[in-house]
Amino acid sequence: MQIAPAVMAPPRAEAPGTYPGRVGAVAGTTGLEEVVELLSVRSVVALTGAGLSTDSGIPDYRGPNSPKRSPMTYQEFVSGPVARRRYWARAHVGWRLLSDAAPNAGH
Repeated sequence: MQIAPAVMAPPRAEAPGTYPGRVGAVAGTTGLEEVVELLSVRSVVALTGAGLSTDSGIPDYRGPNSPKRSPMTYQEFVSGPVARRRYWARAHVGWRLLSDAAPNAGH
């Protein structure tokens, strides 16, 4: 598998007291104007945490009220048919939960 190199934007002069890449960093623009400009000329990827989906009914895996987890390791999965049946049975339960979820405003 090949991964394309990241395309970097050319450096630009930053207004005093701002940080490169920060919204509103271009002198004379508002944050909204810069966001609109960025979205119109580039592909954008936002990396968020798992908590973004909690408003959609998908539980947080690391929050204070999250259930104890014991994920199956690869070695356990390939150990035999009993382990694989257990894995897919647990996955089926999770898919039922996800099938009821709908995107929220954060999405």
